[in-house]
Amino acid sequence: MITVSVLTAVVAASAASAAAAATAPAPALFSTQLARCPALPPRQSPPTSVKDLRPDDIQVIMVMGDSLAAGLNSRFLHDPRYADRAFKSKTPSEEFRGASFVTGADADAFSVAKALQRFQPRNRELLGVSRGNASFAFCYGPICPAGSLFQPFNPPVYGLNAAQSGSWVTDSNLDNQLKYIDRNYDSIVSGDVKAPWKLLVLEAGFNNVCLACTDLSYKFVFSADKFEATIRNTIDKLRERFTNMVVVLMAPPAMSTLRRIIKDDSTCAQVQSGIENVGCPCLFLDPKVNNAKMDKIAREYNDRLAKIAADYQRRADPSFGVSYDPGLGQADFSIPASAGVTTTAAQYILGGLDCFHPNIGSHANFALGLWNNLFKSQSNKTAYAINPSNKLFCPTADSRILLA
Repeated sequence: MITVSVLTAVVAASAASAAAAATAPAPALFSTQLARCPALPPRQSPPTSVKDLRPDDIQVIMVMGDSLAAGLNSRFLHDPRYADRAFKSKTPSEEFRGASFVTGADADAFSVAKALQRFQPRNRELLGVSRGNASFAFCYGPICPAGSLFQPFNPPVYGLNAAQSGSWVTDSNLDNQLKYIDRNYDSIVSGDVKAPWKLLVLEAGFNNVCLACTDLSYKFVFSADKFEATIRNTIDKLRERFTNMVVVLMAPPAMSTLRRIIKDDSTCAQVQSGIENVGCPCLFLDPKVNNAKMDKIAREYNDRLAKIAADYQRRADPSFGVSYDPGLGQADFSIPASAGVTTTAAQYILGGLDCFHPNIGSHANFALGLWNNLFKSQSNKTAYAINPSNKLFCPTADSRILLA
């Protein structure tokens, strides 16, 4: 449990980190790059299939996943007032879905949604985006209420971001998110929009990896076979519910790289020493043994995701496609010297409240990596990089979202 004394220390550390760290400039830089991208000329005919999609064909964006997709704690490093408010309200965490790398639509955020909006036809709004923040929507294996322990699902904030902090890749947890999408899709996507093309990002597996380091937990709950079966079940349910959809399966990261940057920062090491057993126990308990196990499990999961995507591509369904993005799984979270960053990697990459979840700058970098990979063939998709000099891909009339 996160005690008041731990929270006090965390808030103080957050304020210190915010004072010491330069605000990661990625959202502003990437948004500037995006504004310079030429508009796409209107299509002369609608897409013939899921393999013929340009970004301006996508009218709806969705995401399923965990605290990463929900933007948990992503703004705390940048403004210690958020941490102070959270402490006073006795809410230990807050989700900033408006800054989520997938659906975020806050003015100062950069996301895949922002990039898609840039290429929408004139006077057409991308649907499903998220704005603002709310208390976290908690789901943790068998403890998975319909909404949150603090408030119900909040469609005006969430849009079609159905992620739940703490969520596992289990049928019950992902079904909860599917129910949210099913209940709110028709009210968010007007009936005037006929069979729009939809992009859904499935970001999941983070918490499985954090809990799978014991032989018993892996065998009975978190095995690669169970992971694969749940992902397949989820995709099949999406396919039954929706036509005209692209599903992107995101690789979970190699967690040992995250522990390395936390350990190398004294402030974050202090913060995590008070809450390490809560968020990701396998990352900090017996790390010499468990970190190697976690990386092995993440690789197993990623191999299964690649296999699933390939299987669905062989079905050649003209109105439903699945792709696999290995970018986050290949990221090492290092920052090149040329970036001119004067803080530690942890302060530059992570939120200050828990020194664990990515901050808004990292969300922007993930968004850019995901966006660029949409237009690359499978063999050319690249690792996400935390680097303010990253370049955004500007699609042309000939660009297509590539599944394989």
